[in-house]
Amino acid sequence: MPMMHRPSPRRRALATTCALLAMLAACGPSDPPATQAPAPDMATDLGVVADMTETPDSPADMPAIEDMGADMPIVDEDMGGAEDMGADMTIEQDMGPPDLCDPNPCTEPNRNICSQRGAVVVCGCNDGYSDQGGQCEPDPICGANACTEPNRSVCAEQGGVAVCSCDPGYEERDGACVLADLCEPNPCTEPNRTACAEGANQTVTCSCDAGYQDEGGACVPEDPCAPNPCADPNKTSCSAQNGQAVCACDVGFEDDGNGTCRDVDLCDPNPCTDANKTSCSVLNDQAVCACDMGYQDDGSGGCVVIPPPTCANQHSDGDSYEPDECVSLATPLVLGMTQNHTIEPAGDVDFVSFTVQAGEIVRFEETTGTDTYSTLYDADGSTVLRNTDSEAWRWEFDAAGTYYVR
Repeated sequence: MPMMHRPSPRRRALATTCALLAMLAACGPSDPPATQAPAPDMATDLGVVADMTETPDSPADMPAIEDMGADMPIVDEDMGGAEDMGADMTIEQDMGPPDLCDPNPCTEPNRNICSQRGAVVVCGCNDGYSDQGGQCEPDPICGANACTEPNRSVCAEQGGVAVCSCDPGYEERDGACVLADLCEPNPCTEPNRTACAEGANQTVTCSCDAGYQDEGGACVPEDPCAPNPCADPNKTSCSAQNGQAVCACDVGFEDDGNGTCRDVDLCDPNPCTDANKTSCSVLNDQAVCACDMGYQDDGSGGCVVIPPPTCANQHSDGDSYEPDECVSLATPLVLGMTQNHTIEPAGDVDFVSFTVQAGEIVRFEETTGTDTYSTLYDADGSTVLRNTDSEAWRWEFDAAGTYYVR
């Protein structure tokens, strides 16, 4: 007896319908076709085909449609082979693969993204999560390239948001990360060593403050006068003030108000108050007192009247300028030139004469090995203008003429 084939799952519904139609035609009563039972009695005829001895009591007792055709025998030989049962009328419709993600089988926490690969379901991590060791964990907020602004690559998570900060050695300034000022606040706190400077590799160097210098690892006040920077004439006195060299006039000189140092008038006020010895002069930055005009030293520090010069004691012995013991025998002296005289015999005196212009200042210098006195006479040869034991002294002449020095 021909057998019906089992259709594929995609064709099962349509093929079963065709089989039912064929069975209705073949399994009715033996009466002629015109007297076949109407469609409402189809359930009873189907029951006969499924079980030839018993009619099912209810639709629930009926065999499933898909169980009714694969090996079911055909009872009417007049129905012909399988080809006469409507096999050629089967309609095939490709319904596609079943949607394995409906309903969603992905129920693992944070892994609810369902996708189908053929007959395989793949469950992926939800948005904002990634597979980390088989578990769906939140994506790292500070992942690679989270902070890409120059010098701002330090990432920290705050409230689920990536916050980018300046790199080490940099600081926020006007919205940009710039090199940090390593000297602010000043890390140099050692006494007199607070000068801070940035070095290589983000280091700082602490140096001595202005006015101090390093000696054996300690900052001590520096000596700005070593070597002495003061070189102006008569202004070589150096002192340190606030770490700076200050130049001042030498001893015996004073500032003239224009930055130049002039001789200090040590004789104003006059320190010479002894009787007949009030003539003051400056020698080696000291005031020197001498006998007044017309007086001479008596050999004991006092001053006595000078006797009028005479030529009574003239002699030819001694130096080549002799005799020169009086005004009339005075040897002319050209200013700027030097004369060498000897003081011999004992009590010897020598006179020189010289000519000056009004207002001219003349400096007199003596170089001797003994204590000598000099007397300046006016042009009359008898009026004493100055008497001094100084080795160097000056005189300003009010009138032009020839003057004498003894």
